[in-house]
Amino acid sequence: MMIAKVKGDKLLKFPYFISDLSSENNNTKFDDRHDIFGWFNLTDLHLVNGEDLVNVEPESMPAVDFSKNKAILGSAPVYKNGRWVFEYSVEARSQEELDEIAAYIPESTTYK
Repeated sequence: MMIAKVKGDKLLKFPYFISDLSSENNNTKFDDRHDIFGWFNLTDLHLVNGEDLVNVEPESMPAVDFSKNKAILGSAPVYKNGRWVFEYSVEARSQEELDEIAAYIPESTTYK
């Protein structure tokens, strides 16, 4: 699970870890009574500043012809349709990659 600190549709910090929460609230001891979301929701960052922690998940992979293209998962989350997600991009394979794939595909055989 990847976590981001956001304010509305603005990304403030990614990734966000319990160590970030500790450094931003250095006078507070965090124990196992709450998870990172529970503790964050008790801080001034959330209560006063309106900041939130959110899960970032990958979008559904687009339809891709993998023999010619590749799907690349983005490294930074984006706010899309009310959610924070990693977007996929589709890129054409290089000639070197196409040659490498071709080396593993046996020559076609005609069945009778």
